[in-house]
This record gives sequence, C-alpha cells and structure tokens, in this order.
Amino acid sequence: MNNSEKANQVLEEIKSKVEKNEFFSGIEITSINKKEVGTEDVCVRVLVNKKDVTHADMGIPKEKDGIPIEIVNRTIEAQSQ
Repeated sequence: MNNSEKANQVLEEIKSKVEKNEFFSGIEITSINKKEVGTEDVCVRVLVNKKDVTHADMGIPKEKDGIPIEIVNRTIEAQSQ
C-alpha cells in the first residue's frame, strides 16, 4: 500500500471519529511542505472552526499508520451568489 492509499484509509477512519465534533469543519489530504516546497509526503489535515483546538479535543492521534494528522483552523463557509 502506498502513502496515498494509506492516507485515504486514515482519512476515512479519522473522519468517522471527528465529523460530529462541534469544532469540525472539514478534512483533506495534502502534501507536506518543507521550507515552503511541496514534497511527495502526505498528511491528513483536519479543518476546525476555532483556534487552539488540539488532537485531544478532537479525540484523534497525531499520527496513524505513518501518516501525520494536522489540525488547522479554517472555517469553510458557503459562498453567496
């Protein structure tokens, strides 16, 4: 199983744990940047709607099966037309 496949599996597992959390606003897989340059390494990024939310607040680990899990404050809002 390659990193992309592992990341997809981790994303599904983490999503099922966090999707009903009050701070949850989204989830994505993204490449890891090192010195502002993208790499082939990937992580699962959990998007939350409040600053300073921790992995413990979300009930998730910082890493699963070698895939890092980041928490990022980003509120997703519907665009008005």
